[in-house]
Amino acid sequence: CHGPDEQKRLVGLRLDTKEGLLSNRGKHSIVVPGDPAKSKLLERVAHPKRALAMPPPGSGDVLTAEQVALLKEWIR
Repeated sequence: CHGPDEQKRLVGLRLDTKEGLLSNRGKHSIVVPGDPAKSKLLERVAHPKRALAMPPPGSGDVLTAEQVALLKEWIR
């Protein structure tokens, strides 16, 4: 969803580039290397309220607990 083809309609956030992952979006950073707790990406994919989680409800995509744990470890 946040790659080269669709990112323009999705608030301009790209997750397929280093620059996109490390970008600061005002009050928060998408990924803070070494600090999963400060990384908005992890917060959104692990959000307990499905309506606020990413990928969004209705997309047909949901990250498993194992995938979220792997992402957390990658950020760390």
